[in-house]
Amino acid sequence: MKVFLVDDSVQVIQRLSRMIAALPGVVVMGQASDIPAALKAIRAESPDVVVLDLHLPSGSGIKVLQMIKREKPATKVIVHTNYAFPQYQKKCIESGAVAFLDKS
Repeated sequence: MKVFLVDDSVQVIQRLSRMIAALPGVVVMGQASDIPAALKAIRAESPDVVVLDLHLPSGSGIKVLQMIKREKPATKVIVHTNYAFPQYQKKCIESGAVAFLDKS
């Protein structure tokens, strides 16, 4: 399984990468810290799963989620955030996220 990480925190990316690398058959095939880089890479690489931060310096991760589900509907998206408010969770699930995780 190919996983792509989108988060503006280097520490979060490093930790997630280590955790995912320990899973058999799962590989982190890329990462991005902003929306333009994430969209470009996801379109080019077609990961199986995207782990997506909700708040990015260049805008909302919800935009990325909606683009993925529109252009690559088979891609699974897991949203993770420090802003785990019910209204965000509802919007993400309605937009096609398979999971909504609280980073804290």
